[in-house]
Amino acid sequence: MRRSVGDINNTTFSHNTAGQLGGAITMFGGNLNVNGSNFLDNGLNTGSAEGTVIVTSADPGGGGLPPVDMVGTISNCLLDNNTGHTTIYDGDSTSAPFNRLQYSANRIFPNDSNMFRNDVAGPPENVQQLNALTISRADGTVTTKAPIANIALTAAEPAGAILTVPPTVLQTGAPGEAVPIPSFIAYAAGGGTAKLDGTTQTSNANVVTTSADGPHTLSVGSFTVSTTPPPGAALNISTRLPVGNGQNVLIGGFIIQGPVAKRVMIRSVGPSLTTVPNALQDPTLELHNGAGALIGKNDNWRNTQLGGVITVDQAIEILASTIAPSSDAESAIIATLDPGNYTAIVGGANNSTGIAVVEIYDLDAVQDSTLANISTRGFVQNADNVMIGGFIYLGGVGATNVVLRGIGPSLVNAGITNFLADPVLEVHNANGAVIASNDNWQQSPQAAAIQAAGLAPSNTAESALLLTGLARGPYTAILSGKNNGTGVGVIEAYIFQ
Repeated sequence: MRRSVGDINNTTFSHNTAGQLGGAITMFGGNLNVNGSNFLDNGLNTGSAEGTVIVTSADPGGGGLPPVDMVGTISNCLLDNNTGHTTIYDGDSTSAPFNRLQYSANRIFPNDSNMFRNDVAGPPENVQQLNALTISRADGTVTTKAPIANIALTAAEPAGAILTVPPTVLQTGAPGEAVPIPSFIAYAAGGGTAKLDGTTQTSNANVVTTSADGPHTLSVGSFTVSTTPPPGAALNISTRLPVGNGQNVLIGGFIIQGPVAKRVMIRSVGPSLTTVPNALQDPTLELHNGAGALIGKNDNWRNTQLGGVITVDQAIEILASTIAPSSDAESAIIATLDPGNYTAIVGGANNSTGIAVVEIYDLDAVQDSTLANISTRGFVQNADNVMIGGFIYLGGVGATNVVLRGIGPSLVNAGITNFLADPVLEVHNANGAVIASNDNWQQSPQAAAIQAAGLAPSNTAESALLLTGLARGPYTAILSGKNNGTGVGVIEAYIFQ
């Protein structure tokens, strides 16, 4: 780095090498602050080179650029078992610009006469000499190199770091891609021999693949650190239903829950439903925010309609997602959405009608935020025209629960007069087997738990199911009317811990 600002926290630099300078970090001029980080087993390829861990210097400028001091602090870090000539090298000068970088409360092994070198201070120094070092500058200032004393360790300190990417093993992929798709475990250790999930490793730094979900553990002596898989999440949620006009359009609502925005794709599918009679031949798609404002729309995914959250042409990005609709007449929107409530409305171009699917895909491999809820409203009929809702469950840690609800009579509060009077709900696994069903929610064995979760339907004729311990994979919820009843109904899926 040159003439930069670098803030590095809780990072591990391990088994890095360089030819001449800075096995882990090299910076000329600027502001460098490194806190709570590990430098383990780094080195240089040349025995007489300087700075097996860190090399810094002021930037003298030139070419129209002014000189820049080197400032900042390396603090609360572990420098462990780094090998080669001079662990830390401060390039410095008796005239400006200066290297004012400081070192505070770091733990360092080994402590030898080549641990630290500053060009102005003279010969290489050990930890104790670094702690006592002050440098008087030509401009009258003084640099105290160690505002808080660094600690000289008498033995290597066990330490390490571990990361799983993506944090869960993916059970779905691009068309034709073999699943499950293994995750990668990256680990680095120092101060002892690394054990990964209890197995001794031949290398203390490596990247290995795994098809096992759950936490993974790195141990070095008494030191242990583990990965934390994300909580349960839905990767994809979809609903199939006849699309009409007015109150009978297909409406999909979803909630993004968590600390950060999430990137999603929303699709409306019709012509590609080749085995479904009366498929909607030209579906349209609208995206609304929680306040009801229109924030994006599309009719025919290859033709982007700019506006709201859609600011650039999306055709190439939709193709690159590998889940582009198979028919040009179908619609798709990719959007990065802040946490909150959203509604996708599927209609037919020129008031056309037919069976369609609304789908929401989670495009984020890392689940910092999740699709916590999906609800779909439409006109429920019989036979092939019942409401079919699907979701792909990613799994996760902890007691993740899924509550499914079939809503009808309580829609009268939203002004719906032709509601489904007695909704019946079924859940099928990937093999098509019924794993749960319910007519009236109070008759469910999980009625008390559903009520305790605050998810009890407001009408006793409505349905609800609580599913726990689900295996990862696709599931289908079917909403129909008892005794072949018809009307506007809602399927809702809540995923929570």
